[in-house]
Amino acid sequence: MKRIRTGFLALLSLLFVLGLVSVACSSVDEQMIIPIKQQTTYASEQELARESEEKLKFAILSNVSIKETYHTYYNFIHHLEEELGMEIEIIQLNTYDEILSVFTKGEADAGLVCGYLSVLGSEQGVMERIAMPIINGKEQYTSYIITRKESEINSLHDLKGKSFAFSDPDSFAGYLVPKFLIESEGYDFSNFFQRTFFTYSHDHSIAAVVNGLVDAAAVYSTSYDKLVKEQDPLIEGIKVVAEGAFVGNQPIIVNPSLPSTQKEELKKVLLHLHEKEAGQEVLELLNYDYFVEADDRLFSPALIMLESLNEKP
Repeated sequence: MKRIRTGFLALLSLLFVLGLVSVACSSVDEQMIIPIKQQTTYASEQELARESEEKLKFAILSNVSIKETYHTYYNFIHHLEEELGMEIEIIQLNTYDEILSVFTKGEADAGLVCGYLSVLGSEQGVMERIAMPIINGKEQYTSYIITRKESEINSLHDLKGKSFAFSDPDSFAGYLVPKFLIESEGYDFSNFFQRTFFTYSHDHSIAAVVNGLVDAAAVYSTSYDKLVKEQDPLIEGIKVVAEGAFVGNQPIIVNPSLPSTQKEELKKVLLHLHEKEAGQEVLELLNYDYFVEADDRLFSPALIMLESLNEKP
């Protein structure tokens, strides 16, 4: 399989020329830290040091523009600040690998990640799941393999020799599931596709299929189902030809080194978020119903797939 690591840029360039998608990109090596609050008064060095220690650094994947990601999560983070009585910094990162790296280095205290990444982080001892959202009444999601309705692709087997879009090499829905499904059918994943791309966004993967830039793609089922529910014209010409096992919704995770009192306070706020009107408004913006305690058993399918593929976290 000829893997094109620069596929994301190639796809975006084509989409831009066609006038179909407009995205704001930033360097994948750049870490963007956006403070929710600004310092408005002068303080002594001791006070500044104390304030720094009291900040909670919260990592979020910016798989769209930094501005859009910030807009999406601002109210959520701001509400957590008020409930915890602690300043929070949003650390916006562009890939799952970067998020794993900041937790490995101890540069993040908490974050919102996909189920697969939480498995990798948990196995490496750098992430601990404390809560997970219920979305549209569901506690799990999966991967949909999609293609255009007029395509002759109707099954996993028909994908051989085609072009394919993945979202991220550390994504459950956007990479691990299709790899597992293909190898489970006895194929060699490394040369199964003619060409592959990483889009680093499920929305971009859907757009790539819709606009004929790739033959098929693996996408996050919750995002796809949301577009179906909203009767979004983007997917009118799309069909699902395969899907994988389900895994727990993207959990809120913390660094195991975070003091236990802070872990419990954060967990308590999340689990009771839906009980207040302000919390309900925050959840609505995130398209979440409410948070529940993370059930580690719901994330075991990802670990089973890794073991089956002989890929240790």
